[in-house]
Amino acid sequence: MDLKNKFPILILFFLISFCNPLKQFYISSSQEVHQGILNLGEWDADHDEILNLDGDWEFYWMKSYNYHDFKSGSVEEPLWIHLPSTWTELEVDGNKLPYSGYATFRLKVDTKKKQKLAIHLMNRATNYKLFINDVLIGSNGNDDTNKSIANFETLGESFEIIIHVKNDYHAFGGLWKHIKLGNLEKIQTHADRALGLDYLVAGCLLMMGIYHLLITGLRRIDHSAFWFGIFCIIFALRTSVTGEYIFIYLFPQISIDWLFRLEFFSLFSIIPAGIYLLRSLFPLEVNRVIFYILFSLSLPLALSSFVFPEYLSRYFPPLLLLVIVTASYAFYVVLLAVMQKRSGGKVFFLGYIGFFITVVNDLLYPNYVNTGLITSYGILFLMFCQSYVLSLRISEGFEAVQLATKNLEISNLELAHLKDELEAKVEERTKELIIAKDSAEIANRYKSEFLANMSHEIRTPLNGVIGFTDLLLDTNLNDAQAEYLSIVNKSANSLMDLLNDILDFSKIEVGGLELNIESLDILELAEQALDIIKFKAIEKNLNIKLNTSSDLPRFIYSDPVRLRQILINLLGNAVKFTEKGEIEINIKVHKSLQESSRKEISFSVRDTGIGISMEKQEKIFTAFSQADSTIARKFGGTGLGLTISNRLLSLMNSKIELESEISKGSTFSFTINVDTSESSSSKDISSELKPASKLKRKLTTLANQRKDLIILIADDVEINLILAKNMLKSILEECKICMACNGREAVKIFLEHKPDIIFMDVNMPILNGFEATREIRRIEQNKRTPIIALSAETVKEEIDKCYAAGMDAYVSKPVVLSNFVQILDKWCSPLNPNSPVEENLEKSKHNLDHFDFHKLKSELGMEDSILSQILASALRTFKESADELLKNDYEFDSIAISDTVHKLKGAAMSICCPSLIKLSESLDNLFNLDKDYISKQILFIKNEIDYLEILILKKIEEISSS
Repeated sequence: MDLKNKFPILILFFLISFCNPLKQFYISSSQEVHQGILNLGEWDADHDEILNLDGDWEFYWMKSYNYHDFKSGSVEEPLWIHLPSTWTELEVDGNKLPYSGYATFRLKVDTKKKQKLAIHLMNRATNYKLFINDVLIGSNGNDDTNKSIANFETLGESFEIIIHVKNDYHAFGGLWKHIKLGNLEKIQTHADRALGLDYLVAGCLLMMGIYHLLITGLRRIDHSAFWFGIFCIIFALRTSVTGEYIFIYLFPQISIDWLFRLEFFSLFSIIPAGIYLLRSLFPLEVNRVIFYILFSLSLPLALSSFVFPEYLSRYFPPLLLLVIVTASYAFYVVLLAVMQKRSGGKVFFLGYIGFFITVVNDLLYPNYVNTGLITSYGILFLMFCQSYVLSLRISEGFEAVQLATKNLEISNLELAHLKDELEAKVEERTKELIIAKDSAEIANRYKSEFLANMSHEIRTPLNGVIGFTDLLLDTNLNDAQAEYLSIVNKSANSLMDLLNDILDFSKIEVGGLELNIESLDILELAEQALDIIKFKAIEKNLNIKLNTSSDLPRFIYSDPVRLRQILINLLGNAVKFTEKGEIEINIKVHKSLQESSRKEISFSVRDTGIGISMEKQEKIFTAFSQADSTIARKFGGTGLGLTISNRLLSLMNSKIELESEISKGSTFSFTINVDTSESSSSKDISSELKPASKLKRKLTTLANQRKDLIILIADDVEINLILAKNMLKSILEECKICMACNGREAVKIFLEHKPDIIFMDVNMPILNGFEATREIRRIEQNKRTPIIALSAETVKEEIDKCYAAGMDAYVSKPVVLSNFVQILDKWCSPLNPNSPVEENLEKSKHNLDHFDFHKLKSELGMEDSILSQILASALRTFKESADELLKNDYEFDSIAISDTVHKLKGAAMSICCPSLIKLSESLDNLFNLDKDYISKQILFIKNEIDYLEILILKKIEEISSS
């Protein structure tokens, strides 16, 4: 039996499958409303069926009465309206009411017992508010949650249902769908079934539409599949914006206005899609003139529904004539096709009968046809029939495809042999490549493991040398001892740099090196580089010169570690290959860019050494290579310095330029494009504190501020523990030091002593630093203890892992005395919220962490007078936000706190206030934070704003007086 003979069986299957659940949607209306009163009698919502509140309701046109108005008797005589129906059918003074307007509906319900009830008012075509007595229990529109089911409890023997209804766009006004009353679970189940049916219909239509659009490619000469796909998608849209309104559930914020636009568009766009479908199915039966008339009328009408929805509502009944005419003409075309015995005509005609019922039901309202099932089943039945017709046509196409397939199989057999030979060769070559790849990966892994182990073993004693020389330099030494010890310290650092060269080269090879951009003192960095090579230069009786241009900015934004590394490499080579004469380093502004704060800075290192021939100049930039094999024996070195420097400069979009002549010397130079934070010439260096005096000043401040500090150090290397303990004791003599040799012991000490700060090594036995930090964060309560990571690794991934584990800062080993001072100054001597703001101001006079005016000025590039106005406006925002935070913290309004913090953060970013930005970011996710912690952070924010007020007012005063 072929496919054509199976159609009756398929029809029977369709009816059995889809008609079975009909009984689940039937609701009895045994309780009728009479003259605005419903007597429930012995009705029990928990045991009896759902009620339709059908009958005569009190109706007040263009009035919004509430419960108290009715109780006081200050209302006019009611009209009566039978629900469900539209008020456009109601006549007042001989005229029917317009669709646009508003009204009050009222029903008094008598009940003999206390019950928990629910009411379902599914009519989103209008805006409404639903009251039980004087309590609003449900509403819909643009400013609410669009709840269609509301539950309440009856407290007395009776209650009143009052509904305010407003209609602006729809062609019919009022409540034309049943209002249901009953048990919440039963009503919810009924609503879910109705919504589920709409989901089923819309989903089937959408999937069928997509399916037919895809199969269009299988037989492009038959355009009926394409237009039926478009037709299904349009009807899927119409199902989504009518009935139970799937759009409301999928997109809760969609406005009623746009819902009606989509409804009108889907209605009128069915016409052009439908007539194109008819033309592709039965081209001989469709008259071309009628086709173009209907298309030219319906397409502009569909498009105008997005622009003139109110106009379409006003003239909706006349416009429906176009839909009715099109539906009637389509019926005629299909009937004509049946008479002409066109392929699939009978089946399509049968489906169109169901669709025609759908159109009639869609244009009428439930007071005529009291169910949405006819619409859903009519659409599904049309889709079923059309799919059957297309299946017949596609099956015919498959026969032709099968014939072509047989011919292709013959060709495929011939190609198969060639394919097998090619695959064998590819497989053999692939195996060779895999073996080579595995060998390279193993070698690279062994190299990485070797470098990591070597780094750890060498760094451990080297950390001790650097750390203890730092401590000795801070003791009472005579000038000669201080100078010698300083050279030892710098040499140890130089050895550490050499070790870093090896590791850096390994990281560069695999692309694992990144820059860390921060503000740096360019003159101080140059002097540090010169200090490293000064001893060797003095030994060789070489003159060293540092020349800077007068317009050179003092502070730039770059990576200080990598820039210093490049300069040391170039200066080290200059000293190494120069026997007599001089070495000169020149730093100048190469070019000022359009942005006022951005400049090109040129660095050059000139020597009077042996020089490099032209043919060997390229070779020196190759890893592990030098210009001459005798150079390595005579001067030493790995041949990595220039290679690493050039790789680092490539990250800065620069490279090393070389000018050299045999026996006359060489000049290595490079230029970097950087932001500047302050314009100050090299002559100002004398006005800056030397690093030693800065360190001494911070030591004194810390010692005076924190004498009761408890510090926990966790490290599995004994020398690191001893070194860190002695450094911290030299800073804070009276502090208490706790030491742990593994992560588990660190957690135990944390529970016993509650330290104020923790220095946590990353690699430790039993529990590593990451695991120990997570455990501490899990058990700590109100107070968050600063945890500082200590690690020899400097790659970004390692640093990110530290922050992800819950650590607050990261310090790379070796940790010198100045590192500890900066950490303690930042994390253990913050601005005390209980101390006077003026004292805090004096303590952080030179600290730009709170307010960086120079950066603000360089970024905005505005006049001081305008900046003064911006600062005053920002200060007002700060103070208003502080007051709002204190108020909202008292009431613990998390939403208001979040909004205020977001506004505060934006204002802080606009005028460069880093500390306030960080404090604001600490409250980014309130739902994961403890209430006490939030209150504490708000107090810190308040004191930070008080502190900023003095800084900003002082800056405004300076601007005004200048």
